[in-house]
Amino acid sequence: MLVITPPAFEDDNDRVTPDEPPLELEPVRVASLLRELQSSATLEHSSSIVLDLDESLHVAAHQGLLRSALFDLMDHALQVSGSGARIILRCRTEETGVAIEVESEFGAAALDFAHIGRAGPVELAVAAMDGFFSFENLPDEGYVVGLHFPLLSKRPSSAPPPSSSRR
Repeated sequence: MLVITPPAFEDDNDRVTPDEPPLELEPVRVASLLRELQSSATLEHSSSIVLDLDESLHVAAHQGLLRSALFDLMDHALQVSGSGARIILRCRTEETGVAIEVESEFGAAALDFAHIGRAGPVELAVAAMDGFFSFENLPDEGYVVGLHFPLLSKRPSSAPPPSSSRR
């Protein structure tokens, strides 16, 4: 589980100030990260992890922090899913940028994610990367957790990468 704890302070002079540098963000190719998470999962109970990806999406994020937050969400979805459940890892564009979603289909009354103690650390991590967190309860179906970020870039999947040489 991703846990973000404040540093221990000797006195008030050690506290983080508004002048503290922001988290260093780097371009992250979302589809590659979700593929990595899918391959790292341990599946039980005939569950499956399905990818729904837009290959062209990149966000500015701290890769380790984003990976940890998504792993925690995927791990939770696997834990609460029933036998044969399907977990969907998705990235898509939306009006405000990019949505990275973990959807759990478990066929029972959906959980209120905020009450299970995991939304807080994930929300903090996403906010530190200039994003925001959402949760949608799908009664009798499951839930969708979304991490939303500004779009860094989008290149059509069929377009070749930019070339450094000109003819």
